[in-house]
Amino acid sequence: MIKYDVVGIGVGPANLSLAALLTKTPHLTSRFIEKQANFVWHAGMLLPKSNLQVSHLKDLVTLVDPTNPYSYINYLHSKKMFISIYYSRF
Repeated sequence: MIKYDVVGIGVGPANLSLAALLTKTPHLTSRFIEKQANFVWHAGMLLPKSNLQVSHLKDLVTLVDPTNPYSYINYLHSKKMFISIYYSRF
């Protein structure tokens, strides 16, 4: 029998964020289970030519650990895009 410290059911935004945050805790073992073969963001929920109005800061990693390699802010910083994205989005 395999034992895990953390088990996530479904790979939605919350569990993706949890998995990203767990990268800094290598002493914990984790397993994430998803029934879908491919990841689809809000499948069937958007009208054609529409956008979600969700702040990119709500990735659930950035607010907890902005230095995490999987946070959006850290990604922008590493690509030297933070300032251009910041001024184009706000």
